[in-house]
Amino acid sequence: TTLNAHSLKVWGKLEMGTVENPMPKANKAEIVLWGAEQAITVIMVEGLFLVNKVIAVLGEFSAVGTPRTSKAWTRLSQTAAAGATQLTVQGTVTDWRPGSQVAISATEYPSPPQTTETEVRTISAEPVYDAATDSTTLTLSEALSHRHFAGVIDSSAENIHWPQPFLAAAVALLDGRSNVVIRTG
Repeated sequence: TTLNAHSLKVWGKLEMGTVENPMPKANKAEIVLWGAEQAITVIMVEGLFLVNKVIAVLGEFSAVGTPRTSKAWTRLSQTAAAGATQLTVQGTVTDWRPGSQVAISATEYPSPPQTTETEVRTISAEPVYDAATDSTTLTLSEALSHRHFAGVIDSSAENIHWPQPFLAAAVALLDGRSNVVIRTG
């Protein structure tokens, strides 16, 4: 649920979860404060003027979500081809929620480098963990535009220290570290 506002005045009580009863993991509460810098000033009482994009609390305000317990980022466990709508990543990230955005780092570099191949996509379904491979499959709302590599590179002829490193694109959770969010728009 999202509340969009220029500002908020809390005279009584506003709860978005409490320490004793945090926002359930399956739910999301978001406050988006928006407006121009020159927007209307908030007048709380005579002589108390506040600018826009503010939450003014003269009562009680509680915002406690369910924190993420998994990683904020991981790596691909297998290559994702251009056009793919699923990513297979290392480890368990089953608490990355549908609707959250992820960034997938570039592993291919165009010549000349006109643009980056880093992509941002939205998770569209519940992540699925596979204990046998210790990997999680993420379903994306939009197909990838570029290939993102994950695999072993044989560099044994040139590199005695790391003859066969595993290289993989990073996948980072951009939002959704908590299911309670307060931001400006």
